[in-house]
Amino acid sequence: MIAQQLVQDGVCVIPMFDPLVTLAYRNRFIGELNKTPELKNPVFGKSLFVDGGFGALGLASSFHNEVVRDLRCDVYNKMTPIFKELSVKYAKEGHTDHMLEMLFDRFSLRPAGSSTTKESWHRDITPTKLDDDIIFGGWLNLDETSDQYFSCVLQTHMDKPDGSVGFAPIKDKTVLDSLSSKSTIVCIPPGSLVLFYQNILHSVFPLKSKIDSMRQYFGWRLTRSSVGLFATDKWMKDVFGHQGVPPIPSNQKPRMFSKSTINFRKRKLIDWAKSELVEEVTVTKKNKRSGEEETLPKTYCPSLKEANLPLFSAYAKTEQAFYLPSPL
Repeated sequence: MIAQQLVQDGVCVIPMFDPLVTLAYRNRFIGELNKTPELKNPVFGKSLFVDGGFGALGLASSFHNEVVRDLRCDVYNKMTPIFKELSVKYAKEGHTDHMLEMLFDRFSLRPAGSSTTKESWHRDITPTKLDDDIIFGGWLNLDETSDQYFSCVLQTHMDKPDGSVGFAPIKDKTVLDSLSSKSTIVCIPPGSLVLFYQNILHSVFPLKSKIDSMRQYFGWRLTRSSVGLFATDKWMKDVFGHQGVPPIPSNQKPRMFSKSTINFRKRKLIDWAKSELVEEVTVTKKNKRSGEEETLPKTYCPSLKEANLPLFSAYAKTEQAFYLPSPL
């Protein structure tokens, strides 16, 4: 039934964990944030872990700590039957069975009082995928009692591709004017996961957070290839060996701060670098106008190994297999 709804509408919501398990994971994430190695004295509720209303962390530790790895393992095992059902459906349509690959994506923390701004209507198109790959996005709601929301236009995952890749916004004003009336707000309760075809038309739902809101993003690839989407030898070494920041499904490398910050809130970045970040994830350079030296966060966080910070436990081959195509 879940697979049927997903194919029909392009999006579905899947209950994943009961309230006690969800709360346990949430509390473990808070504990992990309080040990963030890239920060000097991290304190949940006080420290800044990422700049920007979207709240998705670009710190290497946020991709490799033991909590997020346990969570991904749990979610992978719970999602496998759903993707198996999808694979069977596509096989009946004349295709061979697919394999499943989980794609790295970010952990998000939106502090109480922060606001997200409405994003333009767009599709997310992975530029490196094979023509017959099927890519999905989504996230898990890690809040204790608060619902989260996804704004989309149902069934637009079936639209004919126009050749755009990456973050592909809709530019036609006539089309844009009609989307609001066609859109649907999908509610994701705590402990539930929203799953959608990556190319469905969607936008960020603008909302002021009343709590410290958490979510873990996920990417998924159904493929007939045995080769990982990004899995070169260098990628394997950088991500698993050095525990670095991996590319997310759009093939973009997550930043430590939003692009607009350097232009509009540069002083905030300087203060963040000076008061909270360890030296290994900052950079000092001369201001082109004043000639004075400024210390800023690095745009992209170095790997834990490159920053000489403690690594988390090594990835076993069985765990690495989650992030490579595996038979369903």
